Amino acid sequence: MPQVDFNNHETGKHAALRGTLPCFWLYQVLLGNSRSTNSLLGKDLAMKATWLYRIAAVLFILFAAGHTFGFLSFRPHSREGVAVFDAMNKVSFQEKGATHSYGRFYRGFGLSCSVSMIFSAFLAWHLGSLAGKLPQAIGALGWIFFAVQLAGVWLSWKYFGPPPVVFSATVAICLGWAAWLVSGL
Repeated sequence: MPQVDFNNHETGKHAALRGTLPCFWLYQVLLGNSRSTNSLLGKDLAMKATWLYRIAAVLFILFAAGHTFGFLSFRPHSREGVAVFDAMNKVSFQEKGATHSYGRFYRGFGLSCSVSMIFSAFLAWHLGSLAGKLPQAIGALGWIFFAVQLAGVWLSWKYFGPPPVVFSATVAICLGWAAWLVSGL
């Protein structure tokens, strides 16, 4: 295979490609015979994966903040909704020697989801760092993280409505795209 040299300004069979750097670069990538081009390609893919993981991390933080504010500040508007809300908070029961209400379980599960989203933000940020330094270390974790987020998209669509669906789907796209980029390195 012919070796293409970026620094060679002589005329030759590659001279036509030299004027358009993206075509010239693509030519070298497709040939797969230039270490410098392949390392540039790897760095470019790693940088894109890093940014996608970082975007997902920021979206997870925003999602956690919106989720926490939304469920803690929710107040029903209908008379029936107020009755259910009051019953969840005022009716208590004993479980293993402690007094609980369904309202406390609701708040506890909601806060647990927020904590999980914050952990997911940390994990996404960490995977972004790994994508730039040691992408092979990510392995299947990137794909598993993507699959978990796809489950979150489905649950959001089934139970929660448009805002969580948009956040979940956007995060899933970022995670899936980043996992795909990293798997090619």
